[in-house]
Amino acid sequence: MLNGLNYRRLDCLTNSRKQAAGVFHDDTFGLAIMIFPFMPTQSINEAFQAAKDQWQTCDWPMEFGTLQLNVTDLRSFHAERLSRATSGDESREWQKATDWLRKIEADAAIAQQLASQALEACAAGLRSPASELIAKACQIEAVWHSELVWGSLQQAILQSFDDNAACES
Repeated sequence: MLNGLNYRRLDCLTNSRKQAAGVFHDDTFGLAIMIFPFMPTQSINEAFQAAKDQWQTCDWPMEFGTLQLNVTDLRSFHAERLSRATSGDESREWQKATDWLRKIEADAAIAQQLASQALEACAAGLRSPASELIAKACQIEAVWHSELVWGSLQQAILQSFDDNAACES
């Protein structure tokens, strides 16, 4: 890497990557070298767009508390309205559900922010920070989901860096 630009040998790149990339440069040894900033692959961008905004609240079948309130796909502000519209035990149970849903929503927002930062780090060619950020997003989500919304982005990021590492000289 020189001045924020990644150098890649041309012979290890596919024609489509050669065409999509940047400036060609002849070095002192007569080798044609392509200079381009690392860009997230299409699979990384697609994985991010597919996962973005997919997890925002309790999106699995869930009956909450002793009254078994159905909170599936319910947002905290809905539960809060229900706590105000009801009384007694039901109102208290909806308030507990409100607090619980707020935790899920906060974790979902944090995970999405971390995934966005991982995408930015990936675009900057920062393998370690990108890997750490998406791993943290998945770790937060794993508390709530067994099948991770951000798992496909994590796989795409790791695969992309593995593919690029094979071409570095």
